Amino acid sequence: MKKRILFTAAALVCAANLTAQCLGVGSSTSSMSPEEMAAAAKAGVEYVEIGISGRGTVAEIREKALHAKHMADEAGLKVWSCHLPFSRKLDISVLNDSARMANLEFLTEMIAICGEVGPEKLVLHPSSEPIADGEREQRIRNSIASIGILRREAARIGAQLCIEDLPRTCLGRNSAELLRIIAAVAGCSYDDLRQRERARQCRRMALASAAAALTIAAVGVFAFQFHQTSEAALIAESKSLAAQALDQYDRGEHLQAIETALAALPSSADNPNRPIVPEAQAALEEVLALNPDPDRHWVSLFCIDAKGSIVDIAYSFEGGWLAVLDDTGALSIYDIYTSQPITTERPTLFAVDEDTVPQSDWFIEAISPSHLLLANRTEGGGVSCLLPLTGKEAWNSSRTYALAAAPLDDSSDFAILAYGMHSLGAAFVNCTKGSLEKGLVETPVEQFPQFTNFEAFSAQKNPSTAYYALDTSLVIFDLEEMTCEQRNVSDATIHSIQAGREIVVFTAADCIGDDINTNQVPFTVRALDTSTDSEEPLWTFNDTYSVTVGTQSGTLLPFNGIPQVRCILHKKESMVAITAGKKLLVFNLKTGELLFSHEFNASIVEVSLCFDSDDSCEFAVALGDGTLDIVNPLMEITLNTDYSATQIPYHIDSASFDIYDTGNPVAFVHPTNRSNRLLCYLFNPYYGEDDIEEFSLEELLAYARSALRYS
Repeated sequence: MKKRILFTAAALVCAANLTAQCLGVGSSTSSMSPEEMAAAAKAGVEYVEIGISGRGTVAEIREKALHAKHMADEAGLKVWSCHLPFSRKLDISVLNDSARMANLEFLTEMIAICGEVGPEKLVLHPSSEPIADGEREQRIRNSIASIGILRREAARIGAQLCIEDLPRTCLGRNSAELLRIIAAVAGCSYDDLRQRERARQCRRMALASAAAALTIAAVGVFAFQFHQTSEAALIAESKSLAAQALDQYDRGEHLQAIETALAALPSSADNPNRPIVPEAQAALEEVLALNPDPDRHWVSLFCIDAKGSIVDIAYSFEGGWLAVLDDTGALSIYDIYTSQPITTERPTLFAVDEDTVPQSDWFIEAISPSHLLLANRTEGGGVSCLLPLTGKEAWNSSRTYALAAAPLDDSSDFAILAYGMHSLGAAFVNCTKGSLEKGLVETPVEQFPQFTNFEAFSAQKNPSTAYYALDTSLVIFDLEEMTCEQRNVSDATIHSIQAGREIVVFTAADCIGDDINTNQVPFTVRALDTSTDSEEPLWTFNDTYSVTVGTQSGTLLPFNGIPQVRCILHKKESMVAITAGKKLLVFNLKTGELLFSHEFNASIVEVSLCFDSDDSCEFAVALGDGTLDIVNPLMEITLNTDYSATQIPYHIDSASFDIYDTGNPVAFVHPTNRSNRLLCYLFNPYYGEDDIEEFSLEELLAYARSALRYS
């Protein structure tokens, strides 16, 4: 009599508000008593599959699995396989790296439980669904990396990992896609694996009575015969995984790259479960950034994938947190050093309706190391202050229409720009209490829609003043004297403004929006002495800039590069840094003398001061074509910036820089071609061969595991 296999499910149901209940052993979800299982065995059934839903605590899941095993044993049935948990949440292909790592950690615990049950096979879903066409390729890559990790865990309990084919939008929905996933993990080509499968099918037809063939036909899975894989195939697999790890690392997927590189190496040098491949060892060393790469001056720290397109970010290294707001209204807080999620909130002031335009309506601002300001500029209005590490609200003001906010140096206060019925006001607000410390100073304006340039807001504590550019006028709020004045200071629209004690610098241009056919747009840089009543500028600089951006792989990037005041430096001679299109310009603050000028190959997205000393200063630079760089306008060497430049495989929409706890610059990058992704890179310079260290395999494995645990 042919062997028959009964695939059963031991459903392990336990949610936070439900009592754990065993649905028994049976076909899928039907409940079977031990007597019914005995009857199945008497009818000739010899094998069962135990399915684990993954709901409940690990201890509860283990108890239910062992109970199912006990019932099978009592009935005389052998556990052939265990079906690993799966759900939309428990998906090994998810785009969010933190969530995917958490899922892998949980599944590793489930595999350990399966080891006590003793199956020959483990059945795994390569994904859940729905999966949009636009993210399918990335989800396939994520699934391949995850399977590589779980395959190794399966081998530790002596089981073969099987990947189930699935319908609809799931990964592996057809044989071609499933074979592609298997080929990548197994380290062979798709065509080779397809030919193997065809040959295997022919052998199955000749040996139709073989139990393995019946298993695959019943379950619809392809078994990875890893324990029988030849050494040559394992070497090929390791090389494939090493290349994949480097590709992930290039894309900023640092933690994911470490996982993949680990999968390409044995778990221990003393007890190697696969050959030690030099390419895999080198890949792990590179993705760990243990030795500076002379060709890679910016190394990936982590990436975060939000639920929707990112609207705004705010962060504090001192506070240890990073906040990401996306266009679904979700506000997610992460540990800024590990990228691990702290909390996710959906504040009511970020509610989405058909008229909502999050990119212009909402903003968040780090107003202190322990306070995050949330604001809605639209008809609903409202501001709220959160404690980021807990997600708790410190205070709110539902009737405030905040347009912009800015922290004040060495102060527990922040400056806010707000809109009234027919007025524009500025004030200093206490971070902790939300109470007014200085202000509110107001000036009459036209209705709200007529001004939208909210970035052109600057404030300083000494003297207590705030500035806002209203079209061609400069609005000056004196928060000591409680007065306000408007000065018409420009012939073109003011786009950026910054105060340096009593000197205010602004840039102005009549920009052309999304039209990228004009390469010479006039712009003006102007400095004003606000300590006097004179409207005559201290100095004026006129030039043109290109609104086209440099290209990456021949693709035109529509980044406008609007003229911006980037920073004011108070050194022996005070300086101000300006960007316009591809140009970086540094002026003497008081005289307007042009001290430095450099034109890059692509439009400048962001420039920020990263090193400052008495005789030197260095700027971190992000370009639209994906270039991250360091320049020193006071040193001739930086006229050619190649010594510190790295190009990431993304176009950059926005970026910000800060100083990491190592003292080196760190960049937060929002790519144009992945609107939901935030990447973090650290400047890691190369100074020469003397810095190179040698690492043993055991040291590399220890570093990698430590990095994953820390994250």
